[in-house]
Amino acid sequence: MELEIQKLTNLAVIFITLAIVLPIILPFLPPFSFWLIILTLATAWFLIEVKLNWKNKTRIKKALAIGLFLMIFDFVFENLGVLDTFLGQWRSFHSLFFVLAVPVEIIFITLLGGTAWALYLPRKFNIFYSLGDTLLFSTYGMVGEYILNSHGIMQYRGGWIPNEFIGYMITWIILHILAYKIVKINLSR
Repeated sequence: MELEIQKLTNLAVIFITLAIVLPIILPFLPPFSFWLIILTLATAWFLIEVKLNWKNKTRIKKALAIGLFLMIFDFVFENLGVLDTFLGQWRSFHSLFFVLAVPVEIIFITLLGGTAWALYLPRKFNIFYSLGDTLLFSTYGMVGEYILNSHGIMQYRGGWIPNEFIGYMITWIILHILAYKIVKINLSR
């Protein structure tokens, strides 16, 4: 359990640092910089986790499946969120280019970040870790979207609302079920 607490603490420190630093530096950077900063961090995390798990190709393949699921899930959800006839709640801006309504950077962020996240999971399921991880990503996902909205990178109909916390919570519950019950990343030797 000590390792799991350390992992959550490491993630919390990174998220807190980003939540403090990004709002300070974003006004001085070109608008598309946010996506590139997050993509660079997701790529670095992916490379670190692949290196740490290099001997376990099965675990890497299973993690890639989870990253691919997150990428597809996010792609569909974001496109539905832009359609006025369905949700019509948000739009993203300042991408290098878009695939339908989704910034191309987000496609790679979800694939690489989702894969890195799956590789970062403890090998043994722990309900307390899963709850902590879900709360951590839900909280800082919501904070991240607040930063996006306040800097004009994303726009919500009626302004930013904290419902993103619930959306992230549902997503991370799905990811934990997918990782431990369906893909069974914990059984990778």
